[in-house]
Amino acid sequence: MRRIYLDNAATTPIDKRVLRVMKPYLTKKYGNPSSAHKEGVEVFMAIEKAREVIANALNCDASEIFFTSGASESNAWVTRNASYICDETSHDSMILSNDNYTAKSFKKPISIKLKSYPLLDSETGNLHIPDDNESGCHIDLTQAIGKVNIRMNGYSMYKSYITLYSDSINLDNCITASFSGHKFGAPKGVGVLFIRKDVQQYFMPLICGHQENGMRGGTENVAGIVGMAKALEIATKEIEKNTLYINKLQQYITSNVPEDIMIKANHGIINITFNKLNAQSAVQIFDVYGVAISAGSACNSGSDEPSKTLLSLGYTEEQAKRTIRISLGKQNTLHEIKRFVKILKKVIDKYDQI
Repeated sequence: MRRIYLDNAATTPIDKRVLRVMKPYLTKKYGNPSSAHKEGVEVFMAIEKAREVIANALNCDASEIFFTSGASESNAWVTRNASYICDETSHDSMILSNDNYTAKSFKKPISIKLKSYPLLDSETGNLHIPDDNESGCHIDLTQAIGKVNIRMNGYSMYKSYITLYSDSINLDNCITASFSGHKFGAPKGVGVLFIRKDVQQYFMPLICGHQENGMRGGTENVAGIVGMAKALEIATKEIEKNTLYINKLQQYITSNVPEDIMIKANHGIINITFNKLNAQSAVQIFDVYGVAISAGSACNSGSDEPSKTLLSLGYTEEQAKRTIRISLGKQNTLHEIKRFVKILKKVIDKYDQI
């Protein structure tokens, strides 16, 4: 029987429409974008068009979009240029860099101390609303894209706005923002760092070279960039339809879990806490049943340590260790979700009886 993939917060399948626009840049249009000949210019223009598409989707200036290998590189780039603070929800690429660099005397070109946080938490699906008094923010948008409408505008006043359906979340002082393409139907290995215009003069490259206006060296991942632009265009256009659909799937799961099982759900990310079954064991059991789930963030996969994010929300250590994460995607079907619920009940009856 066909497997059920419910780990979309870790990665998503490439949208067929994305694959279609990528294919020519993997087969026929293979020039180096730094080359001066026709083949090079052709792919260079494709990159610049993609930059415009992404900027339009985010409502910012194209000059503020820089292509990287993914959010981890984008975050690392920020860590080498600005002092910052993290919390338990921040990405490992920020937390570990903070730990590793604290004792070292790196000169930070940007004197502002940024607060780093994800707009949408990958473990819980919770939105993080910034404090109006914060002097500056680095925002990880990786999980938010495709789930909330993102609008960065008003840069004459250096303010940005993110719209959640009809509600507006004011993100004053958003200085940098990062995301990876593979979380919303694009390929792995490509991402973006947004750097606000007024701080770019203080930013030093993480990888030196002439590409990306001298800000990020290395031959660009042309097919990945083109694919990511198409994926973001699709995600932005279809967000309302996908949100309603994923909410329907989420509601089915939350309505059919046994009453003695703790469950919390936000934006297609569902946490299910067993009464005695360990989450790591549960992942293996569901895998045998043909269902891909996780025991939290993919960055912490396999760890026996309780999730700091869950602990901060009031879970006990034992509850955190017994909590699995289900993350839904637009490709999941209601039939799959009904099958999953049946399997979930079997697992509870067989392995989670007190």
